[in-house]
Amino acid sequence: MDRQRYRRAARQTGIKTRLPRRLVLIDLALLAVAFFFMLLAGPRIGGAMSTGFDEFGGQLGALFPNAEGSKAIDLPTTAGNVSAQLTADNVPDFVRDPDLKLNGRVPAFAMVAGRNVAVKLNGVVTAIVPPDAAGAFAAAVTLKDGPNAIELALISGTDVVANSAYTVVLDRQPPTLAVTRPANGDSVEAPTVSVQGKAETGATISVNDRMVIPAPDGSFSDSFTASAGPLTITVVARDRAGNETTVKNQITVKPATTSAVSISVILDKTTVKPGGFVTATIFIIGTNGVPRAGESVSLSVGVIPIATSTTDVTGIARISFAAPPNEGEAAVVVLASGGTGRATLTVAK
Repeated sequence: MDRQRYRRAARQTGIKTRLPRRLVLIDLALLAVAFFFMLLAGPRIGGAMSTGFDEFGGQLGALFPNAEGSKAIDLPTTAGNVSAQLTADNVPDFVRDPDLKLNGRVPAFAMVAGRNVAVKLNGVVTAIVPPDAAGAFAAAVTLKDGPNAIELALISGTDVVANSAYTVVLDRQPPTLAVTRPANGDSVEAPTVSVQGKAETGATISVNDRMVIPAPDGSFSDSFTASAGPLTITVVARDRAGNETTVKNQITVKPATTSAVSISVILDKTTVKPGGFVTATIFIIGTNGVPRAGESVSLSVGVIPIATSTTDVTGIARISFAAPPNEGEAAVVVLASGGTGRATLTVAK
């Protein structure tokens, strides 16, 4: 009988196919081994997976830092009101007129209907003005002598949107000024006329319309060449508020007598920045045309003594110094026995 006929006959008679018997003991042993393996290795596998996920997260954060979201984002809640400084145009530090007009402009981004500019002088509100369509505003205040505190505020109801503060000093007193040399009525010998004096600290000085740099304490000195005859020396001191004091001295310039020596002063720089270094070369020659060796010389810038030196066998001495800290023209004066030499140094940034 072939195989197919045998299978049909077996199914009809109820005979089932015999399967191989499972090895139950071996299956149980494998299950037990797998169970103990999981008990021992499970925590380590879990830790390794956790570490792997942490490292992966860190790498992802490094690649996409903005995705961390660790900081809250603050959004404006005042319908676009951005705090800013409200500025006025050209507010002076010092004035001599008590009537001061303030002008300014509200930034375009702060322009909202209903907003006004409040002006406060020394703690008291003196005006509330609305800006025009372009944001410009103007207000007048009357200052008191001395320092004045001025505050400007852009207000919306009771809220301050922007503000600024200034201090303006009202000074109506002319600066002090004293000219000590030459005195009114003096006679000086031509051709060099030296002017010395002292003014209020911080004032600017001019001698016959030429600017002179004063020392920090207000003292000043200037020298210039004049011919014989009557001469008017006009010294003007102007303070930071614009007040002026003028002193005019009438002097007589006498004809020059023969000097024992001739002194020349040459600067390696005629124009220098404030505080820059300059070297003065001094030549001293006697009346016989022979260089004067061993001659003691002293150099001053304005009224400030700088240094002394002695000429060598060629009649030359060199002195280096720092230029004054203020801009203007400074007189470099050299004194020696029997004569005076000078040069002009321009100090400019």
